[in-house]
Amino acid sequence: MKYLLGLFYWLITPAVILVLAAIVKSYLIYSHRVARERKLFHSAIDSDNYEGRHFVQMSLLLGVLGSLVSLVAGVTVPLSLVVIYPIVALILLVILPQSVTLLTLLVTIALVAFEPTNLAGSLTAWLTRWGYQANSLNLVGTLGLVTIIVGCLAFFVRRNAGQHLSPKIEFNKRKTMIAVYPFNELSVVPLLVLVPGNWFSVHLPWWPLLNLGGHSVALVGLPLVIGLGLTVKHSLPTAFFQRLGKQLTWLALLGTVLTIVCRFFANWSLWSLLAYLIVGIILVATNIIYDRQQEFSNSQVMNGIRIIGIQPNSPAAKMNLVVGDVILEVNGQKVTNEDDFYKALITNATYCHLKVRDRNDQLKVTETAIFQGAAHEIGIKVFPENAK
Repeated sequence: MKYLLGLFYWLITPAVILVLAAIVKSYLIYSHRVARERKLFHSAIDSDNYEGRHFVQMSLLLGVLGSLVSLVAGVTVPLSLVVIYPIVALILLVILPQSVTLLTLLVTIALVAFEPTNLAGSLTAWLTRWGYQANSLNLVGTLGLVTIIVGCLAFFVRRNAGQHLSPKIEFNKRKTMIAVYPFNELSVVPLLVLVPGNWFSVHLPWWPLLNLGGHSVALVGLPLVIGLGLTVKHSLPTAFFQRLGKQLTWLALLGTVLTIVCRFFANWSLWSLLAYLIVGIILVATNIIYDRQQEFSNSQVMNGIRIIGIQPNSPAAKMNLVVGDVILEVNGQKVTNEDDFYKALITNATYCHLKVRDRNDQLKVTETAIFQGAAHEIGIKVFPENAK
């Protein structure tokens, strides 16, 4: 009976609930995207649940790589962080529309580092009553952990963001339709970290402990939410996320340097840690501002029709086309709207010849075979006539 009770209490811990909530949110992101695409275009641009596939792939890959780096570097974090992080992550995952990797870390570390024990019922005070000692706080190890997480986020963005473009329709002040491109994916990385073993030896004597530099430490799994949620409005989405991914990679390298420096100057650790997280948040914010300041937008045009989506594994995917290009002619006929586009396509049941103007006002010509008698399956998505 006691084992069943133990299993029950384990299943309702914040860490397990966080993983389940992240899985549910990932599925909701997928279903919402497909529903939006079907409403706009009568069929999904990509009905594959790539959000779920990326969730699993990143969880496994980053879990293994991150844990190896964590253990080889001997990253030691306080027990309070292991307990508080899943609670903060779960709250932010529910109340905020986007996944918030860096904000979750900032809130968690602020709670752990500044110890608001004067507040009745605070989490750190609760931990103290259960035997946690504040002097076990390891800021250098926590900085190392944050650096690993930023590295995971950089890999996540460079690997996934901008690979699948799903447009949303907005309207500018002139009531002209504009295509914007949201990216909102996440994963949970099961990271193995080292925690000082004092609490475990007293309250969980059966927990296996390791000896590291004369100190006993416990090996503990920490589920970390990795992801990003933002909308690209003016930039080419693929280029935007490549730029952001490179900057996050440099930020991870900066964190590595700071972690090494703080091993020799421990007094700098707290402010280095908080400043590092704030710099990360500012980095993401400045990229959003950079996108908003660009003059180009994927808007409707008078002469031609703009491509706002391309289905994978379709004839269009094999052509030299990019989201944002403007189709001027189809099979020798000028087009200005969706109806013109499909009427021109059916003039040749098996072949498609396009004259296109790209984002830099350069003309190009491209052509491909299409499915016989199914011109609507060419895979090019343009502004729908009935969007509201």
